[in-house]
Amino acid sequence: MGATSRIGRRTLALAVAIPIAAFFVVFGVSLLAFSLDDDPAGAPTTKPKPTTDEPARALGEGILVTSLESQGTGFVTATIAMVPLDGSGSEPITSPPQGRGAYDAAPTLSPDDKTVAFWRVREPRQRGDADTRIYLVGVDGTGIRPLTKGPAVEIAPSWSGDGGRIVFSRMVVKHLALFVANADGSGLMQITKPPKGVDDYDPSWAPDGDRIVFTRAREDHGDLWITKPDRSPVSKPLLVGEHDDSTPAWSPDGQRIVFVRDGHIAVADGDGTNVRVITDDPTAKDWRPSWSGDGSRIVFSRDPGEVFVVDPDGKNLTQVEMEERAAGATWGPGS
Repeated sequence: MGATSRIGRRTLALAVAIPIAAFFVVFGVSLLAFSLDDDPAGAPTTKPKPTTDEPARALGEGILVTSLESQGTGFVTATIAMVPLDGSGSEPITSPPQGRGAYDAAPTLSPDDKTVAFWRVREPRQRGDADTRIYLVGVDGTGIRPLTKGPAVEIAPSWSGDGGRIVFSRMVVKHLALFVANADGSGLMQITKPPKGVDDYDPSWAPDGDRIVFTRAREDHGDLWITKPDRSPVSKPLLVGEHDDSTPAWSPDGQRIVFVRDGHIAVADGDGTNVRVITDDPTAKDWRPSWSGDGSRIVFSRDPGEVFVVDPDGKNLTQVEMEERAAGATWGPGS
């Protein structure tokens, strides 16, 4: 992954504006190091006690769905693959489209474990010819298709709890707003209207289906907001302050949120209280956390291209051995 994959808000624009031969593009909004401050009620941030003196819990059984990079010259490619927690080989789900390279990023699995949603940046044929879209594919690699039709810049999908709809970010003029569509691509609807100079991205749909948490970013600062999956442009702040917060994800029971705060993994109650930073390596940059199906573990990525699993209280931090650099991971079927 490295510096090519870690991009900020300004680099997102490059995904549609520059030749990606240098590939400063992709992946980025999901990798923004945005995190933020205390909640509006002033709840303090706490850190757990270090657990380096405790033996790491065995990773156990389970599968991750991840984006594996292929390093080389020119356009950097990445494919979606399933990888066992023990790192024993990978099973590809996607492959580059014929005649063009592609970077497949930020996979998320449908509730029935049958379909992966992800976003793909295709290698441009000429300057300004970036193609960034949400795609769906079966976990067996069949039936790949774009979610929506027509030209668009789309990133960061998240499934509804019933698997019938997908929320994602889409470029409107020069900024990102949240949209919802049915899983068959119909019913496209804009659900946030960010102020000028603001991007809304990295949404996560609550299991109850009534709330969506997302990152609202201005320049180099991000906050966490809540909105509803309807046409109302009303969004409410969840965590707003001096910290940079981003990439939130609801726990399976809808009671907690895991997110990135100032480059580290943090957990908070669903109302934004009781913020707890659970990784604290000052030399590390962590991003894109995701809950296991039973809510007992969190998987996240760490520069450069590493994947770790940790308990929600910060204990039992364990690295998942990967054969290649992994640009983001989420829990796979049955995990």
